[in-house]
Amino acid sequence: MLSLKSLKIVSIFMGLLLVSSSLWSYSIYTQELHKWGNPTFGTGAAISYSFMPAGVNCAVNTGRVPPPCSTVSLNSSMPVGYQGEIRRAFDAWSTVANLTFNEVPDLGENMEAGSQLSGDIRIGTNNIDGAYGTLAYAYYPFNNTGLYAGGDIQFDSGESWKVGARTGGFDVFLVALHEIGHSLGLAHEGSTLAIMNPYYNSSLVGLQSDDISGIQAIYGAAIPQAVPAPGAFWLMLLGSLLLYVIQIRRRKIVRS
Repeated sequence: MLSLKSLKIVSIFMGLLLVSSSLWSYSIYTQELHKWGNPTFGTGAAISYSFMPAGVNCAVNTGRVPPPCSTVSLNSSMPVGYQGEIRRAFDAWSTVANLTFNEVPDLGENMEAGSQLSGDIRIGTNNIDGAYGTLAYAYYPFNNTGLYAGGDIQFDSGESWKVGARTGGFDVFLVALHEIGHSLGLAHEGSTLAIMNPYYNSSLVGLQSDDISGIQAIYGAAIPQAVPAPGAFWLMLLGSLLLYVIQIRRRKIVRS
């Protein structure tokens, strides 16, 4: 039996509407223009992401006065190798869905800046509520919320973050994998084992079938990349063609 820790991973929802498929149990956050890229379900998207520096104003107005929020340095609150783990989490989603992620520099503008110049999904950390509370939160895609913070992710700087360790702290990869799911348009899944369950589960190692079904419903399945023929194959083909030409020339010489 898989054990669930009672530490909630919270995401911020704006105008939440959950639609559950009758075939699968995944839940998708839907609203007009509900995804990155083409709003039509099943179409892919190219999405950029960036790592926020310290001092970014992360207060977001969701209809009420937002509490003060300022990011702290990711390098000071995360373990060595955290960026690689977050990149690996992006790769996990693009491996199963028609998604392309591109890392870009973050210019440090406020999360609700009117002309965002950094990544579509911006990743930062701030002191959310201290240890053993909310691990991280994410906003749904920009088109869902009307907020420039759409897609952005914040980790709690007060938690103990680990790379590749399932004890003594929280695994950066697992939490990033969950929050990126929200940034792409997936809601919490409450009935089937999934990365998108609302609680941290250290026994999981990657995306589950329900997560894959949900993301493919939004963006379509990953498109297989054409595998280039090895160089040796082309050399062998060229050699065969040359041999064929030589044989033809010899036949002509003999006949003449």
